[in-house]
Amino acid sequence: MSKIIGIEKFINFPINRVNNYSFKNNNPLIQFRFESQSTKKIDPTSLRLHGVLRLQQGGVNQDKRPNNLDTNGSGAYASRLNDRVAVSSIIDILRLRNNQAEMIEEVKQYSQVLSIISPLQTSYDQFKTWSQNKFGSTANIDAQKVICNQDMEFSLPLRSGLLMNGQLLNLSSLGGLQMSILLNNDQQVLQGGGAAGDNGSYVVSDVFLSGDYYVFDSPQPPVASVIQYPAFNNFSSVLNSGDDSSSLQLAQRSVRSITIKSIPSSHLNNYNQDGFSTGKLQNTNAGGTAYDSDADVLEYTFLRGSVKYPKQYTTNERQAHNSDRYEGKKNRDFMNSVRPFYSYTNSLVSPVLQGALAHFTGDTKKVDVAAIDKPITGLAVNLDDMATGQGADYMSQVYSLRVVSENDGKSPNNLLTFTLSNQGLAVKAQGQVQPIQ
Repeated sequence: MSKIIGIEKFINFPINRVNNYSFKNNNPLIQFRFESQSTKKIDPTSLRLHGVLRLQQGGVNQDKRPNNLDTNGSGAYASRLNDRVAVSSIIDILRLRNNQAEMIEEVKQYSQVLSIISPLQTSYDQFKTWSQNKFGSTANIDAQKVICNQDMEFSLPLRSGLLMNGQLLNLSSLGGLQMSILLNNDQQVLQGGGAAGDNGSYVVSDVFLSGDYYVFDSPQPPVASVIQYPAFNNFSSVLNSGDDSSSLQLAQRSVRSITIKSIPSSHLNNYNQDGFSTGKLQNTNAGGTAYDSDADVLEYTFLRGSVKYPKQYTTNERQAHNSDRYEGKKNRDFMNSVRPFYSYTNSLVSPVLQGALAHFTGDTKKVDVAAIDKPITGLAVNLDDMATGQGADYMSQVYSLRVVSENDGKSPNNLLTFTLSNQGLAVKAQGQVQPIQ
């Protein structure tokens, strides 16, 4: 039987290596390639994407950085990242194939997924320490503004079902590996009046992958196998009424959870808005020109095949709304869809952040707190409440959601739906792969 005789560090540079990757300059694709190796396997949890991110002004000033908070005294130029998703917001799609171009896994709206799971599982203190080092994220908006005034070095763990399941990747069996990263557009990534005024942009340079090879004492022949892992899939719909019903054909056999975040439709791909917010449904002002008020969810129902499922009842938050209290059931379900509620040890969710407790009443500029106008909420259902790893079958059953809210019927909100489902990869001995469910 083969034995592991060592761990070898590696660096892998893009096969389409250029000085800068940029959506604005029409080179938003970063591609890596791993050849088949018989004596080495990749530890996918060790993979890190490294590089330098630079935010730029637009027009004739592309060689200049932002000047958030007017830190250099030359006049403010506002352009920043979302403070929680930070550098990861540049990634739109993460795609894995083998070297025969056969699809292994694809994570779409990668940064939108992180906008949910990152603040739910990271505390305020962690945002100030290791999360800032890993992801460039910060505990509040002003800190993010200052960081964005300079070049940002990053070392991002890559998150997908296959890369996080802990199994070593046999490159011989897979037929090699290709990793493609498609960058987000500038309007989605950047926020600020400066960027909006002259079409600010960002560039990524000095990009490479690092990780670990496990080295074996003898060649590892290609073997037929099945790799199983949970993976995210995304769907989108629009809510635009006070009593809204939507249906989706998930076409998945084992769905473990369904998580939904809402965002005002005009806030996507908009320099002047946060395209990664996790707040409540919103209504527009009288003229319909800006979203300026919350539209509370009063009740919601999850259905499968037109039958209430998995809960045989409608979740009612009218009492919380009428008494201006915390939406405890709704928000607990939201957290429980990402991981079992009892297993949380850290989270940015707090009474202050969710508006359930008054903020410190003194000089808040001297108080080290998270932004109180950025709640973390949504709709969700956990279909694996017993944490057995088994999900519900939506291959032939239609998924539906009914939401009764204060939406005024003229304020569209996008519902970004993410399912976590059990998926797999059938690996054939001759280096061929086929996704399975």
